[in-house]
Amino acid sequence: MGVFIFLYIFKKKTDPISEPIPAELPCARTLSRGVPRAILTGRSYHKAMKRTVYFIRHAIAEDREVYRGHDLDRPLTTRGKRKAQAIFARLAERRSAPNVVITSAAKRAVQTAELFCKAFGLAAPKIDPALNPGASPSTFRRLMDKLPAEAGCVALIGHEPDFSLAISELTSNGTLDLRLKKCGIVEIEWSPGSGGLLTMSLPPDILSR
Repeated sequence: MGVFIFLYIFKKKTDPISEPIPAELPCARTLSRGVPRAILTGRSYHKAMKRTVYFIRHAIAEDREVYRGHDLDRPLTTRGKRKAQAIFARLAERRSAPNVVITSAAKRAVQTAELFCKAFGLAAPKIDPALNPGASPSTFRRLMDKLPAEAGCVALIGHEPDFSLAISELTSNGTLDLRLKKCGIVEIEWSPGSGGLLTMSLPPDILSR
């Protein structure tokens, strides 16, 4: 079946891809009508893809300059919750539920993960402090490589710039310049012990319309 890869505007520091991506990607799925057509990009197609991984930045939270408590305790704003609910509800209409949802221990990330799980009818997310602000790309590699084989689709909820740096490292050896907005979603196809392919990047405004 024909598919599209959705990619938000970004700058790539390397030359254009020399090897084209096949028109048919068994791992990628379209988000249906009403969403702009995609731009094909990424590294050379990996034939032995094992796992789909969603990187989801937490929704809009209280401003750190205003909030007086500990940074990990900053909650989502009312607007952030509403926007996340709209985004995840629309995503759930077009995608199957992931097998595992893992979030950082920061309150804003946990609340975002709970809204995500509710939209997909899932149990509470798993909290992993390894995803707290400051997580390195190697942290994500270790986390994904140790997941059970049956976890074919995983959602990670966390922070910037950790996610953009990890995605760049996992898919392009650090050459991809990408930034996730709050509640933005990036999908990669990950082959344990090998590498990843960027298959989709959705800015939050596309799904919250």
